[in-house]
Amino acid sequence: MNKFNLFSLIGYARILLIDFFGGTSIISTLKRFKHESLLPIDDLQKLSKERLNKLLSIAKSSTIFYKNANHYESLTVLDKATIRQNHDDLISRDFKQKMYPKSTGGSTGIPLNYLTTPASRSAMWAGILMAWEVAGYKWGDKVAFIAGTSIVKSNFKHKLFYSLFNIEVYSVYDLSDKNIENYICRLNKSKVAIIYGYASALGHIANYILRHGPIEFPNLKGIVCTAEVLTENTRHLIQTAFFVPVYNQYGCNEAGVSAYECKYHHLHLISSRSYYEVDMDQHLLSTDLTNHGFIVMKYKTGDMIEFDDTAVCECKSNYPIIKHIMGRTCDIVTDYEGHSLHSCFFNILFRDDKSIKQFQIIFSDTTLKIYLNVNPDLAVEAHYEKYITEIKKHLHFDSYKLIFNAPFLKFENAKHRYVIQEDQNKAYENLV
Repeated sequence: MNKFNLFSLIGYARILLIDFFGGTSIISTLKRFKHESLLPIDDLQKLSKERLNKLLSIAKSSTIFYKNANHYESLTVLDKATIRQNHDDLISRDFKQKMYPKSTGGSTGIPLNYLTTPASRSAMWAGILMAWEVAGYKWGDKVAFIAGTSIVKSNFKHKLFYSLFNIEVYSVYDLSDKNIENYICRLNKSKVAIIYGYASALGHIANYILRHGPIEFPNLKGIVCTAEVLTENTRHLIQTAFFVPVYNQYGCNEAGVSAYECKYHHLHLISSRSYYEVDMDQHLLSTDLTNHGFIVMKYKTGDMIEFDDTAVCECKSNYPIIKHIMGRTCDIVTDYEGHSLHSCFFNILFRDDKSIKQFQIIFSDTTLKIYLNVNPDLAVEAHYEKYITEIKKHLHFDSYKLIFNAPFLKFENAKHRYVIQEDQNKAYENLV
């Protein structure tokens, strides 16, 4: 970004407008992360520890939850349930800036509500931009979001934000052949330079492209996959279909986690955004160092991580290298007619229903089963028939079954999966 052409200058100015009106500091945070990535490893670790100690001091003096915390090692490991139970007690009384409510469905089928700050939002977007830049992004480039947020009703501020960022959204909820064909036309018509989306959805689109012959994307520079594990098979599939390099990006925003894949295909964790450790079972525990308003420390992300402590990356970054991420996946639900919905459709569908504590979708060629964990006093089937009606608009099965308060299916060495195909890869052989 040393030399700007007019197009890039306009794009840069648009992000400046986002920072000005949104109270964020995306550009300066991006510059800071890049600078910190080049620090010697010892200095980087020292910096992270200093920010952790500062956050702990703030938490102890300004929150109810951490008022008795003396040092990091003594902190209770947080999970989603703990945050839900202690939501208000995690809020700093001394934080004066505006905070923004966020919700994440995660892989458990249970929404988690938390708060972000201008600093934590800036850090999140800076991490995303680092991933995009590796894929070829320049300020002002058109970016296609292929993700679950695409059909969520956006207010004016969201639409303005996407417009200024030059982001065009595509829903993963309808991945029928007809809709994919429309998406491909839009991608080319809009001159999209970067595609950013779910690996499973992009793999599904790639399969369509390969079935229907070569399709050119003359303006496309690269693809960044997020939210799910990017397997090498899926990467190869997407690269073969789109003829551009494919990179990985990993994040857990409630815990301040950002990781980007460099051009040498090392996945770097931005350790100046989060303080991290891996427990004896390889679970990633993370503390968001940038969120001083809603303080989440030592959070169990649900992901199992293996770091490479010996590798030295040619990109010169000293951010830690993630060797392997285990257990993070979202599946696509497909009926016998080929209609498809991304699993996060169900997350959005159920998230505002306070009677539903947790859900899981099990499907075969003929049957869709909806497991619901609800208050026994509220388990009146008629209340939930509306969801069957909504699902039938998108998916065709011979039968639809509502199952209340039955044990969920679980997989070894993985997060709880809330969408499972019964007959795919002999899934039940791996059940514990």
